[in-house]
Amino acid sequence: MRLIFSFLVLFSMVFTTTAVFADEATLSEGKSLVKKWGCIECHGLSGNNRSTKTREIPMLAGQPAVFLAKRLIEYKTSELNHIKDWSKMGTLVQGLSEKDIELIAAWYEAQKRY
Repeated sequence: MRLIFSFLVLFSMVFTTTAVFADEATLSEGKSLVKKWGCIECHGLSGNNRSTKTREIPMLAGQPAVFLAKRLIEYKTSELNHIKDWSKMGTLVQGLSEKDIELIAAWYEAQKRY
């Protein structure tokens, strides 16, 4: 059932988010959510924080929003929480709405990778 839910949400996001991501207001909302939900603690505001010797931290800057949204949904539905040290993500994303996920993904997609 979770897999079906994930595909349905991802499918709907593919067709609804493309036009939204170019909007400055959307990016501003995404930036606010990144700060509010503590994404910056590990990934940084720009999504360019790198892994350390003790933790794997994926760089999010410039990643496609569809991919980032899919991953957040997988964390929310516990599909990725079995991976060592990533269970924290499953806890953090539980309060995110579908719209929040879209906005956060849009923010990180718009950031430049360095």
